[in-house]
Amino acid sequence: MVYNMSIDVIVRRLKWKEEVIHSPRGLIRDECYLGRGVDVLNVYERCGHACSYCYVEWPWSPRTVIVRSNIIGRVRRDLLRRYLGKKVVINLGSATDPYQPVEGRYKFTRRIIKLLMKFNASFYICTKSDLVLRDLDLLNSYDNCWVGFTISSLNDDFCRVFESNAPKPSIRIEAIRRLIENNVFVVVRISPIIPMVNDSVEELRRLLEELKSIGVNHFVAEILKLDRRRFIFNGWNGKPNWKKSLKDSLIEWNGEKLARAIEKIYYEEGEVLYGYRVPKENVRFNILKNVREICGNLKFTTCNMGLNIKKKLANWFSDEGEFMCACYAKKPLTISLRRNMDG
Repeated sequence: MVYNMSIDVIVRRLKWKEEVIHSPRGLIRDECYLGRGVDVLNVYERCGHACSYCYVEWPWSPRTVIVRSNIIGRVRRDLLRRYLGKKVVINLGSATDPYQPVEGRYKFTRRIIKLLMKFNASFYICTKSDLVLRDLDLLNSYDNCWVGFTISSLNDDFCRVFESNAPKPSIRIEAIRRLIENNVFVVVRISPIIPMVNDSVEELRRLLEELKSIGVNHFVAEILKLDRRRFIFNGWNGKPNWKKSLKDSLIEWNGEKLARAIEKIYYEEGEVLYGYRVPKENVRFNILKNVREICGNLKFTTCNMGLNIKKKLANWFSDEGEFMCACYAKKPLTISLRRNMDG
């Protein structure tokens, strides 16, 4: 099957009642700070990286990437109206990469970073793009921000098949190295780990040793999650032609037998966790235990893989004994307007 990977962009204005910064709309999870210490700010709607495993895209999602032309003013309004005096981390990228290809043209992420700095806000950037390096001059001058950089494999073919429009692994490794070299706090997200695809001890070791060699000290790992109605796995009627289903990617990777095995692990033998289908707990634990052991004494935690697993494997805690993670790697400061900075 041939996929057309060109993605159109629609520009629209946010309506008056639309909020840009808000608590996540969904379950509050015992092991996660989203909704209780971390709010979200998605710079764009939908993501042009077109990852076939993405668990935040649905049939009712926009058919293409949406740019909100008045987002800067709306971020400022939200900060002034609802966030002054609060201590909260603002997550840039909970449902879409703030440095996806369209950012190269519109530069809204850069402008939002400047605005967040003006408000003394604590913010976290979740990305898999080297475009983040464009903003090194901002990130390395501000202590209360950090980057969660996602990489799943060093295999170029994995990227080509499952992350069609994302930067190659070697490019991501170099971006991580440069961020660390320039004193930006980086947490690397090993996500997603897909059973029977990129979960072998050999492959995980190769990836983690490469990351450790360039100075990464903080790791978060997450196994693939799938929706209960199989939209991610099977696709849906009207799915954009640039968006693969996970099943198509699995077949391209290693045939129908692999796709059937994943379907069985998730939908016949697996369980529901926080609203998503995941492999049963012992499968998740054994894979994540391998990652933890390779990390050694470096900081490690899991992301929404079950509180029991986190308690057994995580070794990254605050001074008060709280679990730390990619989106809550530093305690937030009080949001306040710093009038001595340019807007």
